[in-house]
Amino acid sequence: MKSQISRLSSLALVASLLGAATAYGQVPQPSQLATPAPSPVTPDSHSAATQGGKVPSGGRIAGAAAAANTANGWYYVHATHCVPYYNGSTTWVYMFPQEGGYWYTNNAVFEETFLIQCQQGYWIGIYVFNNGILELYTYDYR
Repeated sequence: MKSQISRLSSLALVASLLGAATAYGQVPQPSQLATPAPSPVTPDSHSAATQGGKVPSGGRIAGAAAAANTANGWYYVHATHCVPYYNGSTTWVYMFPQEGGYWYTNNAVFEETFLIQCQQGYWIGIYVFNNGILELYTYDYR
């Protein structure tokens, strides 16, 4: 009986050590790595992005010129940082993806979607039409 308990204890110890070694050896995926926090949204940057509050949703992809419109089509990014911003009359949510650039909206449904995806750094598809966000597609993975 004592021999069986000793064997079971040894087996449990080996199994736990193997589990710990396996977990320790995993390399973080790119979406799990820390990304630097974005610059704060200021009244000037908000006005420039939204053309004085006239554009309710849109974005700027990484590397695009400041005055360039975002082309129609799907964009896929990891939602890693979200910042609510109040301009005195409307609440906006800015989403800063891991890939660079930014996206913004004052649409309550899109705001909530951005905030939920940002909590986990999940992948999100953003459909742009006429320089505005028309549709979002969410994924449950990074």
